[in-house]
Amino acid sequence: GGTFAGGAFTHTIAGNWDASGGGTFTNTGTTIEFDGTGNVSAEIFNDLTNTSGTRTLSGGLTVAAFNHNGGTFAIGSQTVQATGASDINSTVTISTGTLDCDGDFDATGGSLTFSGAGLIQLAGATITNLGTLTSTVGTVEYNRAGIQTIFSDNYFNLILNGSGNKTAGAALNIDGNFSITAGTFVGGAYTHTVAGDWTGTGGFTNTGTSIEFDGTGNVSAEVFNNITISSGTRTATGVIDVDGNITLSGGTFAGGAFTH
Repeated sequence: GGTFAGGAFTHTIAGNWDASGGGTFTNTGTTIEFDGTGNVSAEIFNDLTNTSGTRTLSGGLTVAAFNHNGGTFAIGSQTVQATGASDINSTVTISTGTLDCDGDFDATGGSLTFSGAGLIQLAGATITNLGTLTSTVGTVEYNRAGIQTIFSDNYFNLILNGSGNKTAGAALNIDGNFSITAGTFVGGAYTHTVAGDWTGTGGFTNTGTSIEFDGTGNVSAEVFNNITISSGTRTATGVIDVDGNITLSGGTFAGGAFTH
């Protein structure tokens, strides 16, 4: 029981943070710096900094500012909601949990490592860098209520959500599924590769854009500029309208009972 009023200070903790016994934390103006290996129970922090060791979550966290400058921050199956900016310069690991970042995001020099069907949600206006991103499992979702630039990287699953234009900053490589759930994907004058399903319930501005399908998956009804099918079986689940060229350089196009 009891209450820890942190005040406008930076407190450093090398071991565990355990609030599971029913105590409370008043975090106004407080920065907590973890500088060793330990666990963290469910908590609401103001500024949270990790500088060394392995910090393992045993409950969900809400933080106003997330700064990960050293060691490993192990989210596991928990949820971290960062309501402000996130600056990641070291390793974050996620199995089936969620890193939900509402502010600007920069993982330059860091690593975002999935080991399962985890999720990173990015709602900030500025996504500077995703560091070293696992592209064999896991999902990244851009979900700002407004315009965003999609950072050019190798993704596994990529979801575009929220309102406004989601504009590719350069070529995207998607080794899993690509979903345009809401908003409009502005592809730009790039060639984007998609290995898994293409699901488009949002908009797609295709001017100058080429899409290469390089794996087996479905493609929903869509208006494309240029398409290349280079491997796998690509199955249409709706009418495909290609304003430019369709190139079958490998694999199979299963058109279905549609007029394309």
